[in-house]
Amino acid sequence: MARVALRGYCQVRSGDKGDTLDLTVFAPNDGFYRALEEQLTPAAVLEHFRGLARGPAEVYPLPRVRGIKIVLRNALGGGGPASLRLDAQGKSLAAAMLRMTVEVPDEVLAATPFMRPPRAVLQAPGE
Repeated sequence: MARVALRGYCQVRSGDKGDTLDLTVFAPNDGFYRALEEQLTPAAVLEHFRGLARGPAEVYPLPRVRGIKIVLRNALGGGGPASLRLDAQGKSLAAAMLRMTVEVPDEVLAATPFMRPPRAVLQAPGE
């Protein structure tokens, strides 16, 4: 087993409405999806967002698209104009979600390519 950050292997989509955050984490393959399904529990998500979200959290498996949908309430400091946060929208917490780590079996990790940013992002301007 290896502990890895989601950012290297998964994708996330986000949305928000008022003080509710809606995230879906997408796994790159079935083995990784099974690891997410076991570990992205409401308690684990609330712990990951400790200090940012009060909850409750709801987690819904979406096996046909290898996704885990997370609905996190009381997560945006009141939401939009009511919040004193610099960015009280779901997209900022989507990036934070990708910092979460999970344990993945070695054989699954070996079969899962690490996602790298596009080449243009890796080069300095003028290179």
